[in-house]
Amino acid sequence: LIAIAVLSAIGLPDHLWGNKGEPVSLSLFPDQANTAMQSHAIGVFLAAKLDREEELVRRAYKPADTANHKNVVLIVVDALRADHLSLFGYSRRTSPYLEALASAKAVRLATSAAAVCNESSCGLRAIASSRYLDKQATRPITVQEALKLHGYSVHLMFSGDHTNFYGLSDIYGEVDSYFDGASQKERYLNDDRLVTDRLSGMGSWDGKPTVFQFHLMSSHALGARFEDTPPFGPGANYTALRWGTKDLEAPAHATNYYDRGILQADRVIANILDILKQKGYLKEALVVVTGDHGESLGERGLYSHTHSVWEESLRVPFVMLQFGGVLKNQMHAGPVVSQVDIAPTLLHELHLPIPSSWEGIALQRPMVGRVVYFQQAQFIGLVDERNIGRLYKHWLDLRTGDEFTFDLNVDPHERNNLSAQIPQPLKREWQQLLANRSAALAPEVAARLGAPAVP
Repeated sequence: LIAIAVLSAIGLPDHLWGNKGEPVSLSLFPDQANTAMQSHAIGVFLAAKLDREEELVRRAYKPADTANHKNVVLIVVDALRADHLSLFGYSRRTSPYLEALASAKAVRLATSAAAVCNESSCGLRAIASSRYLDKQATRPITVQEALKLHGYSVHLMFSGDHTNFYGLSDIYGEVDSYFDGASQKERYLNDDRLVTDRLSGMGSWDGKPTVFQFHLMSSHALGARFEDTPPFGPGANYTALRWGTKDLEAPAHATNYYDRGILQADRVIANILDILKQKGYLKEALVVVTGDHGESLGERGLYSHTHSVWEESLRVPFVMLQFGGVLKNQMHAGPVVSQVDIAPTLLHELHLPIPSSWEGIALQRPMVGRVVYFQQAQFIGLVDERNIGRLYKHWLDLRTGDEFTFDLNVDPHERNNLSAQIPQPLKREWQQLLANRSAALAPEVAARLGAPAVP
């Protein structure tokens, strides 16, 4: 999420390919008033159809009598890359608090997930409603709504401006309290201390099951860095470098700046959970830490986000923590995990029914032969684990016609493009799968996949 409007005007693109920035408000970008998401749009007739179908799912959804009413805490860190967490083996100690929780056996799950896109709007919608980009309804049934139907209080506390950012504040359904950076004037709207300030003012737990969602901006390039967060070396904000620079030191400076933000996010998470513990909310609770999308730090000449589907742009952490109650053994996910799996995994852990329209899978269940999807503007692709011994990531650039295929099992940094070696029948199958997921592309772009016209 971006706080400075002028930065979102850098490198304005052709209208087919969507926005390359993250604007503050639709009042500044009135041409986007009918766009469901940042760099993507779903036609009004299809959007209405999705909403009608979602309403049927909503009516059919029945709360369970066997629910395990643990409190739930969902912490989304903006632009958080999994591979820059020391919890996952990164060389710098960027997540000492999460590591300490792992040592204390509080980690139920620690894996990475493929984000559905490389920007906030569709990433946050995927987390909330377990839908890939092309199926994201205007009024989805969200994990917050499902929990509220089971008697939960819902409290949302977001750093950044979600109120004026593509209607994000409206997607969660009815909530008991809502607060974001636009709700106050005491601090810079991307300062995560506004979240802990707000949380500190809440009363102690009254025994009613409660779900919190927090959004942190510490690792975003425009998030406030605190003076007491130690640096990893000379760092510099890299937002203006989006499409590259000739400065050979820029990648190192960007990485130092970013890693400092992750360390700060780890500290803010510690602060949030400490406040919740003091107020009684962690007596028995599930906590999820994840990201809405990844971040480029000079790889392939790119910086920031909204313009890429390389691994650094999509790969986010999915960490689930357990507090209180009977501690369960650590859960091990399969080789393919998507952001859309977060909500169903949470509900399954609480013994709650999963809405039938959700596209994700509860990771507690065995998975075999899975395909997951992603898209960012003209880039559309999938990850396919159905070929034994292979974990193919395949994507197309529909502007240039270029195709990319990598085996993530042996080439996680995507250096060896295997597209020329892939059998044509498999390529045709992939193209059909992608054509079926192309509703968020402009019609003239989707046609290049052979996709049928969608209103």
